Amino acid sequence: MSRTKQLHQSILDNSCGKQSYMRSIGRVHAMTFTKFAISIGLAAQIVLATTAFADCVLPKPPSPVPNGESASAADMETARLTLERYQKAAKDYLACTDQDVKARIAKMGDNVDMIRQVKLMADKRNRGIEEDIQARADEFNDQLRLYKLTNRE
Repeated sequence: MSRTKQLHQSILDNSCGKQSYMRSIGRVHAMTFTKFAISIGLAAQIVLATTAFADCVLPKPPSPVPNGESASAADMETARLTLERYQKAAKDYLACTDQDVKARIAKMGDNVDMIRQVKLMADKRNRGIEEDIQARADEFNDQLRLYKLTNRE
């Protein structure tokens, strides 16, 4: 027997009749609905607080770095410029989202749990983007070293 059915049966067993039972059921459902509504409200606040605003546009990642052994000088220069543009756009995106996070936190008032959640999500997002920037730079530098070794003249 489910917990709800057990609760209903105990109310019915201890009540003075059907009207008392129905009032008790109404209170149980009202409490359950209230808890449900609060949970949904908190979940909606977290989703709204962690989604990016339309003003902040995540840059498209650059195309893969050319192979340093077979790439031309023009290919490597194009890859360098593309990577630099991506790095600048990603840093601009991070600055934009940081401003958005600060604005959202200011609107939350004293809701410490929500503020903590928003900060954790923002930190996680920032670390991911910064790691991606670094990984792409490392990949380019590795291929550039290979290009320089291959094309010594």
